Amino acid sequence: MIPFEQSTAAVLGLGILAITAGGWFLHSRSRPFAVAGAVLAALGAAADLTDRLVVTDREAIVDLLPRLAAAAERRDAATVLAAIDPAIRPLREEAQALLDRLRPEEIRITRLDVTVDRSAAPRTATADLLVRYVGDVGGPGGPATGQAIVPLALRLHKPAGVWLVTEARIDDDAPLGGRRPGPRRGGG
Repeated sequence: MIPFEQSTAAVLGLGILAITAGGWFLHSRSRPFAVAGAVLAALGAAADLTDRLVVTDREAIVDLLPRLAAAAERRDAATVLAAIDPAIRPLREEAQALLDRLRPEEIRITRLDVTVDRSAAPRTATADLLVRYVGDVGGPGGPATGQAIVPLALRLHKPAGVWLVTEARIDDDAPLGGRRPGPRRGGG
């Protein structure tokens, strides 16, 4: 567990210990139990406050990607393109072309795994997503409404305090749910 990320278990544990120390104080009227309870409660509150105030790199990416999905759903090209590194022109042009062609009704991220490499300069990250797309696909034969589950791999970097997408890859061969179902065989 990374510090400042998902401290719920620590806050609950400290709260339970504080309540237990408070119960012992009420039973024994021993001042050390009251002090221990107060210190544990303060530590739990500080851990919760710190978790809410400090945004880690992973949390920033986890917040960014659903906002980008919502912007793509609204066909807000400016927001989507602002999250792509300006130096990567082919990716920006491809994103613009997709936004022009597709007519989404709904875009939702159904699975998101983020890995941040803190040793690189600038920091880099990979995000593996499973995106559910519902809407018009607009193929060569004209508009077609459909639904697709798209496995998407993103690479990001943080050159100046903002995470930017540097690579996006739709992985058509990625197994969904761990493995692709094979053909059913008869027999028992």
